[in-house]
Amino acid sequence: MRKWIPILFLLMAGCQTPKQPQVGMNDVHVPKVFHPSLNWIDEAPSHYERYLGMFRQGYWDCIKRYIENIDYVSQKSDAYACGWLSEVAGYSDGYTAAERDVKKNIKRFGKERTAKYLKEIWEGG
Repeated sequence: MRKWIPILFLLMAGCQTPKQPQVGMNDVHVPKVFHPSLNWIDEAPSHYERYLGMFRQGYWDCIKRYIENIDYVSQKSDAYACGWLSEVAGYSDGYTAAERDVKKNIKRFGKERTAKYLKEIWEGG
């Protein structure tokens, strides 16, 4: 009887798998070193905001490259940026996150379907 409990639990709870490719910056983990300190009012924009802004920029720059060519092979220097340390780290982390998301989608859904999906979201569809 005990061996059927996990199966019954799965039947009751259900399984969730994506039906189409997905990209997006869900929860972005900002390193603690870039979190605002007590003197954050003096700095505008804060390192936290700089990190998030460049994370977004790096993420969508990578997505754009895959939209242009789904067979894109990134170079190490593609994830490099110049600026404040928070901006450099944010861009690199965003670029890497997007690359991971795209590769996961290609592996799961194939290149053609992923390319079509990326073009749709880029065009706002």
